[in-house]
Amino acid sequence: MSTVKKVFLGIDSVATGKRIHDLMKCKGLSMKAVSEEVLVSQQSVWKWCRGQTVPSLDNMVILSRILGVPMDDIIVVNENIEIR
Repeated sequence: MSTVKKVFLGIDSVATGKRIHDLMKCKGLSMKAVSEEVLVSQQSVWKWCRGQTVPSLDNMVILSRILGVPMDDIIVVNENIEIR
């Protein structure tokens, strides 16, 4: 039998949410201001910051522009490696 290394990637929603929140704080942006710019509810932004959901790709593009950082600086990837 040969050993196969499989790599599974996923977005760490909690860490990504914390990063969104920290970037908003650094820019002095409130949840209301971000929700108005992205055209979503304040509840949606709150859920992003809490890691309950992640922004859609379209919203992530807008967020990156509002926050002045590339999407790679917002998204936290969780890499789970499984070896068989």
